[in-house]
Amino acid sequence: MTGGTPTHNKLLSALNALMWFGLRKQLYTVFVTDQRLWFPAVDLLRIPMSWLLRTRRS
Repeated sequence: MTGGTPTHNKLLSALNALMWFGLRKQLYTVFVTDQRLWFPAVDLLRIPMSWLLRTRRS
């Protein structure tokens, strides 16, 4: 995360590692970004630091 503290970055790294190792044989992928996410239907802006996405079966 841009502008995050070292402690914040350590916590986020640990959380992402737990999610990645826990979900690696399932249809999910984990990645980190500071990309903005806008929900126009409810006029809401969020900047999630971790994304968990379900992928398609290959």
